[in-house]
Amino acid sequence: MSVISPGGARPSAVDPDIAEKLRGWIRSALDLDEEVTVLVAQLACAEPGCPPVETVLAALPAAGRRSVTLPGPAARLTESDVRRAFHLCGETHAH
Repeated sequence: MSVISPGGARPSAVDPDIAEKLRGWIRSALDLDEEVTVLVAQLACAEPGCPPVETVLAALPAAGRRSVTLPGPAARLTESDVRRAFHLCGETHAH
């Protein structure tokens, strides 16, 4: 899945295998079952000092949304990055 930024730039889509791996790490980090929607998207960032591509990770359980935005493309994220982001940041946009 990829998302168009407000500036209109379209980054490359997240490789399906990488997106599935990231969704698994998010489910594990937040102890989510398979029924919870988990999203992975890349988008272009036009903010000053922002990397050209960011990855948005979101979990949409019935009890409320948890999301993080991490600098760089999805392919560069590690399981440690995902766990740290969700446990430390909650709902945030971190550069």
